[in-house]
Amino acid sequence: MVTMRKLVAAIISFVLIFSMTSCSKAEPQAIINSNSDSQEVNSKSGPQDIINAVDVYAKSVQHLDGERLVNLTKGLDDRASARFKDHLDLSNLKYDDALVKRAFAETIIYTIDENSIKVSGKNASCNVTFSIANPDKGPKKLVDNAEAYVQRIKDCQEKDTFTLTFAFEKVSGRWLASKDNLDLLEDLYSFLDAIYEFVPNTEKYITGTSWLYSNKGNYENCYVIELDLWFDEHPEAILYYTVSKDGTELYKSNKTSFKDKLFRAEFSSKQGAKTTDKGYIESGNYTIKVIRDDGHQVAEESTYVAVDNKKAPPVITKTWKGPSTTISDPSFAPIASTGWWNYDKTLISDGVYAKDTKKIGFAIKLLNTAPDVYYALYFVPGENADIKDLDYSKPVSEGKVSQAIYPDGTSYYNIDYAPQTTELGMYVLFIAKDKAAIKDSPYITAKCKVIDQDSKTFN
Repeated sequence: MVTMRKLVAAIISFVLIFSMTSCSKAEPQAIINSNSDSQEVNSKSGPQDIINAVDVYAKSVQHLDGERLVNLTKGLDDRASARFKDHLDLSNLKYDDALVKRAFAETIIYTIDENSIKVSGKNASCNVTFSIANPDKGPKKLVDNAEAYVQRIKDCQEKDTFTLTFAFEKVSGRWLASKDNLDLLEDLYSFLDAIYEFVPNTEKYITGTSWLYSNKGNYENCYVIELDLWFDEHPEAILYYTVSKDGTELYKSNKTSFKDKLFRAEFSSKQGAKTTDKGYIESGNYTIKVIRDDGHQVAEESTYVAVDNKKAPPVITKTWKGPSTTISDPSFAPIASTGWWNYDKTLISDGVYAKDTKKIGFAIKLLNTAPDVYYALYFVPGENADIKDLDYSKPVSEGKVSQAIYPDGTSYYNIDYAPQTTELGMYVLFIAKDKAAIKDSPYITAKCKVIDQDSKTFN
């Protein structure tokens, strides 16, 4: 997983200037590209000395050569020079961060448009087009280590391009670059302003979950409830958990460093649980979510607590591990939250509907403007339905979904489905770029189950 944040890194007083070249010239363009290692470039158009100066400057940009760029630039004071060189220096970064940034830098190439050269006395300008890999532009799979992300960068066919107009001034017979040229590099060098950290996908190590001392997943007359997560390895993660009752959060634990095979999420009067006169935890539907410190949800399970004569509903079972919703690529839209919708009060817990439901729905709350996306909803019949039995050629519903904006300013992607006859089984929803990406690179996978219980049992 890649997490990024912009650094407030004022190299010098940056004023963003974009100068795009025209594509409408009738004559063919004379171009010099970055494949040449020579510092002397033979040219048939434009003064030779300025062309050589532009090529040396562009090659320094390509190679993140801060020392050389500073020496080729006119008017930088010592403080600005030191900041700029430090910005391009990868030697003091953490291993993963430096590895990824070097991989990005190695994809930079440039071309010089000789026909754009303008010389007026001691001043000159020239257009240079740079390109750099953008592995997050096209379909992708979640990666949880730097080496896998570096390979994605190397294999990437998607490119970002920036055409920049560099200014030069002749000083003592030598062409020096304007310090304003450094402002133009901000977007090309945006990968330097990110921190790349990779955290293992914790839930993939989960082998099972259980409610300690429960009766087939539910409790009666209990003093404590405890959700246990079992792992097949020792994933290093910082975890915490929340406890909700009937949709209202009651407790949030402290964060703890976890390196074991068993994670315990406990809730009792010590954690603020309300109790009866006899000390039993009050009856109701309780949900425990286990969350990583970066906000990624690792697991979610629900249980029912009964007191005295209130009979506990039958156990709710799931045929999948971890939460009902997996977000593999959150970059496709500004997501605030996701969840299954409780249209007719038949949603028992996240991802579990009663058999008397008439409509299932999945909603993605959005933070701001979002593009149309493709969805496909599938159904696997049977109480013991397994996603392995899904037939990708037979969706029960599919198509494009657009952002819906409501009068209060909130907006959602809404995917609803009302079957003619409600059957027991599992619904699997995929959100993706298009139909071809459904199986191998979906943005979101969400699962829900219709169980053999009536909603009146739970309400």
